Amino acid sequence: MLILKKLYIKFLTFFGLLINIFYPKKKNKIFIFHEIKKKNYGKFYKVIKYIQTKYQIINPENKFDFNSKFGQAIITFDDGYYSQYECTKKYLDKENIKAIFFVIYEFMNIKSKNKHKEFLKKNLKINPKFINNKEFKNMNFKNFQSLVKNGHIIGSHTLSHPNLNKISKEKCKIEILKSRHAISKKLGVKKINNFAITFGGINYFNPYVLKLCKKYYQSTYTGIRGSNSNSHKVLFRENCDLNKDFKEIKFLVDGHADLHYIFDRIKLKIYNYISHKC
Repeated sequence: MLILKKLYIKFLTFFGLLINIFYPKKKNKIFIFHEIKKKNYGKFYKVIKYIQTKYQIINPENKFDFNSKFGQAIITFDDGYYSQYECTKKYLDKENIKAIFFVIYEFMNIKSKNKHKEFLKKNLKINPKFINNKEFKNMNFKNFQSLVKNGHIIGSHTLSHPNLNKISKEKCKIEILKSRHAISKKLGVKKINNFAITFGGINYFNPYVLKLCKKYYQSTYTGIRGSNSNSHKVLFRENCDLNKDFKEIKFLVDGHADLHYIFDRIKLKIYNYISHKC
């Protein structure tokens, strides 16, 4: 399987390079980071520096300039782990890079160790073998306030991180809309304009979920890979898993995995169309 994976990556890389030669086009990418192990802090910085060689990392507040001659990038963090806070203080703040932190309201408020473990296991689907790992420690209220003070942006990642495709329409509305008000009130942020779909993939949401997201937020961030070219309403993102080899992360940053997700992007266009009708 490992050999087949390597061959497939080479295949995608080859066709990606061909497309860039015959159809050169700047890419606008959004990158996601989740938990960061202490041993991967240096790799996180290495990935950020590599992104800077390929794209201009912009302040998410400014959005993409689709008329720019250069490819642009936005850095995002999902779930709200303390390891993200440490890496931001250690690396991003020194580089004056601003990011979006997508907050799970209930996770931010957990103080009990038992509740924390249960949330990791039940809501975030973390393997029970790893729930005691330090990288999964949650950020608290003061950590998020510090991020806001330093110019970072807070987005919503629901109240409790459910699979939005498997709950009722009423619960979807509560998770999507109420989280916006609760996070805003808790952190003293005037308006939450950005929402990240939980789990991110095309199978974790539907046209109705998309309709709610577009109604209550300026921008909706998915976990579908691809370059963003003409819209700020529904956006693609690349998941940078720091547990993977740097070469594989580099492959994703370069955009060579985009071809693999072409059908997900087509399906998203269909969802987008239906969302106007439902």
